[in-house]
Amino acid sequence: MKILFINPVVRYFDEPRHVPLGMLQLMGILERDHPKVKFQLYDANAFRIDNMETGETKGLDQVLSAEEFDVIAIGGLITAYRYIRQAVKRCKQLQPHAKIIAGGGFYTATPYDMMDLLQEIDYGVVGEAYLTLPELLTVIDKNEEPSNVKGIFYRKDGIIKFSEPRELIPDMDWLPFPAYKYAPLEIYFKNSGILMSEVSMTSQKRLDACMSLSCPFLCRFCWDLGITSNTKMKVVDGKPEPVTGRPGRDSIIRQHSPEYFAKYIKHLRDDYLEIPSDDNGNGIGSPVDFIALVDENVVAHDAQTGFTWLKGIKEELWKQDLVPNCVKKGVPHDSKICDGPHFGGASHAGLVNKEMLKTLKDIGFTYLDYGLEHWDRKILKNLGKGTTLEANARCIQWTLESGISPIPNQIIMFPEEDWDTLNTMIDAWEKYNIVSTPFICTPYPGSEWYITYKDLILQQYNNNLESFILDLEDATKVTALLTKDFSPAEAVGIQNIMSQAARTGDFKNARRLLAISKRMHESRLSLAMSTK
Repeated sequence: MKILFINPVVRYFDEPRHVPLGMLQLMGILERDHPKVKFQLYDANAFRIDNMETGETKGLDQVLSAEEFDVIAIGGLITAYRYIRQAVKRCKQLQPHAKIIAGGGFYTATPYDMMDLLQEIDYGVVGEAYLTLPELLTVIDKNEEPSNVKGIFYRKDGIIKFSEPRELIPDMDWLPFPAYKYAPLEIYFKNSGILMSEVSMTSQKRLDACMSLSCPFLCRFCWDLGITSNTKMKVVDGKPEPVTGRPGRDSIIRQHSPEYFAKYIKHLRDDYLEIPSDDNGNGIGSPVDFIALVDENVVAHDAQTGFTWLKGIKEELWKQDLVPNCVKKGVPHDSKICDGPHFGGASHAGLVNKEMLKTLKDIGFTYLDYGLEHWDRKILKNLGKGTTLEANARCIQWTLESGISPIPNQIIMFPEEDWDTLNTMIDAWEKYNIVSTPFICTPYPGSEWYITYKDLILQQYNNNLESFILDLEDATKVTALLTKDFSPAEAVGIQNIMSQAARTGDFKNARRLLAISKRMHESRLSLAMSTK
């Protein structure tokens, strides 16, 4: 059996920066446990040959013309839907015999809708594919009944069916390392620098890694998707759908052991020395110098283990000499003489403490990306995240004192947003020296707010779900608004006013512009009411 994995284009208006970790993990499993299965990766995101705007698929066409495949597997976040839609249609045109399997976040959020929108999909994997994909491949190879494979949607006699929920892997250490060697790392290394800290920006060889699964929080704007916790199904309007919404309620918290963590870092340091970091051949002989942890819950998982996990990781990394020279010597980082490995990751403001931050600093962390979201008490309470204004302020101060860069993620246009809450945000930014371009709250499929506000969302897209999904290309883009108090034009204008204030420090002018915007907003409302 021969499989083609397709990594879709992500943020086609930016450079390729992040390896397809999920697919590389599946390749590692197939390589270790199913050596008779042959596979190939077409990384459309890295090569950028296909044209997202014109719909041309020159790179994909070359791969499909060169070899016949039994199965084509594609997946990714829902922000990659535009390319996924384009790719599956082309695959069926050029290789109609190949079975197409979809998976990942874009599929698991709304599997029935995806089967309906993309008739080319033969099978869909809901949730974790680690156990499901190998079983499904065996069934396809033997032409057996697919209903016995847990965790899949499939078509039978023109009807979309679901088998039954798939259990999650209980032990993350069972997973092999992602098979990074199959990705075009020379392309990703060329785009290593990310603007999160001075060290991450000057990185020459950065790789992403995932050290945990699941989320213990209950954020209403976030998604569960069954990927990080138990997938339960219910029948809605006659069709099976995952019970999605608030991730933490049924989460099964898992993380790699400190010993595995250290082996993983050693693997990254030792096994990719001969890959250059630019077109001139620089970087050959140099190890990976920065690891970005993409699982987003570094601090949360430490709390789940009684604040022992990070201490164990620190002990293992120091024991195996896997900490940066600047950390060992207690001196400022100098990229000319210190090659890492440094780290960065995401964190939860309400769980941070000074001792934990010192541990992270001693490991080599240079930034923590905090989902502070907002500074209004009412909005923070209704988010369901469990943090407070005081926790937000405290974590920024403590993180700065530890020598780690805090990255404040901020969001506006929540359902309860009004002119007063926007001014509260401006006041906090001025008080705590926040520099941020706020995201616009986006109701991604799978989140509680997507379910709650679905009618409002679809009204903004003429009741066309696919039009909404096609618009979900980037978190900075305005799509469906969850507030009726602001128009899309006002949301963009306010976002620009706040971004300018953060960059220049001129918060007085921001308040003036918000006041003008409010008066114009109220005038339009008054005029509209008088003409009724």
